[in-house]
Amino acid sequence: TSWRSRHEPVRDCTRCHVDGMRWDRKQFKRPLPQLCYECHTNYGLATGHLHGPVAVGACLYCHEPHQSKYPNLLRVQPPQLCYQCHQESDILSLASHQKIDPTRCNTCHDPHISPLRKLLKIHADDAKPVNSSSPDKLEGSQ
Repeated sequence: TSWRSRHEPVRDCTRCHVDGMRWDRKQFKRPLPQLCYECHTNYGLATGHLHGPVAVGACLYCHEPHQSKYPNLLRVQPPQLCYQCHQESDILSLASHQKIDPTRCNTCHDPHISPLRKLLKIHADDAKPVNSSSPDKLEGSQ
């Protein structure tokens, strides 16, 4: 398997795991998600609309803890990751999704937090990427 992303602490297991642990058990130095927040942003402290897994500190619902063949340590490539909770037929039936690439959820939606409802990055019904190589840069965004 070719790994596309690797979590930096993998180089030193003791950054997250109890030293001398048995590898068949998950023994962390701190409870999750507090352990994650030692290095990563605790979005729960921010103001805005939180994605469900983020709101309950379930980082590992979307992310692998060690390595992944997908970017950002994702467990599955979007939109399949999104469809684990969101009904594909409901998403594809929305008028605002008729003219966009259904595989690029992160083009318009932030996966963690947004000041806008539905975790929108911008407020536009027909958001289009500035160019296909940069899905996060949208027309009208800065």
